[in-house]
Amino acid sequence: MKKKCTLVLISVLTVACIVSAYLLFFYNPSFNMVYDSDTDSYFNNSYLSYNDGTLAAADYRKTKVTAYDSKNNSTVNLPSNGSLINDNLFYINGNKLCCLDTTTNTRKIIDTDCRSFVCNNEVIAYTKNDSVILKNSDTLENIGDIKFDNQIYYINISDGNLYIVERIFEDKTDEYGYSFKVGKQYIFKKYDLKSCKLLKSKNANYVNGIRYVTVCKDTFYFFCDETQTVNNVCLDKDVNYPTIQHPDVKFITSNSDCVYYISEKTESAIIRKTVESPYNGIWKLEVGSNKPVKIADKCDCDELLATKNFLYCYTINYILPRGMANSWVKGYLIDQLAIS
Repeated sequence: MKKKCTLVLISVLTVACIVSAYLLFFYNPSFNMVYDSDTDSYFNNSYLSYNDGTLAAADYRKTKVTAYDSKNNSTVNLPSNGSLINDNLFYINGNKLCCLDTTTNTRKIIDTDCRSFVCNNEVIAYTKNDSVILKNSDTLENIGDIKFDNQIYYINISDGNLYIVERIFEDKTDEYGYSFKVGKQYIFKKYDLKSCKLLKSKNANYVNGIRYVTVCKDTFYFFCDETQTVNNVCLDKDVNYPTIQHPDVKFITSNSDCVYYISEKTESAIIRKTVESPYNGIWKLEVGSNKPVKIADKCDCDELLATKNFLYCYTINYILPRGMANSWVKGYLIDQLAIS
């Protein structure tokens, strides 16, 4: 009897291992994308990016990306996480910025010592040491470079302009004589993409870190953990928009018209559960407004990306309930919410 129970247990464990291996390595998420007519580019520098009707989504480990083409109703699996611009996949491998021509499967190394990049149909901008370098995203010819004296904290392209956030640190010494750096200030900047000329700049004092930075209509929005608020910095002189009191924000994004963010209050012992809160959900915020509008109850997704027509919600699909073995992931889920 004992031998029989052992065999049954071994069989159950074997089946469990096979199923887990299948989910971990061979599971391919399905997403039926509705046609998106927006011809612009949007880039999160995380799981999602979008260009002219095609949404690119990376897997949990960011080792491959699936491109969903809403124009031709087709799906293409690509080998590396990055951004797909027409037939070129831009991505960083180690510290090398690469371009993969998906039609010929040929790869070019654009540059080394790169940490992050953003791109659209015309320009790719990437960080290299203390500079941001701009190249033509089609020919890869050099457009220009911009040098910075401080940490390059954020970079994005929006409405044909380049937006940068620098973070300034100052040196401190503790009571034992050990030196360390403390965040002192952020500088929010706007540059012309073609000339690399600085167009606008504004300093803001935030000692602690800011999270989920996005930019819309020359206004940077971000979340402050310490105050549990959605703050902003408008680059227009003497313009200061209201701060939004909204706890538990976990991602902010924007298109050229509005800001969108998601909030979820959770509690965790072993399993991380959603706790009821009036702040939970997906919210829309007009630039300059102090009254966000709730547009969806969904609050368990991990990332948002907004185009002019749709809001894409990316959710990591765990094998076990959230909080238990979070490294065991079977894929992701994408919801496409109409916003226009």
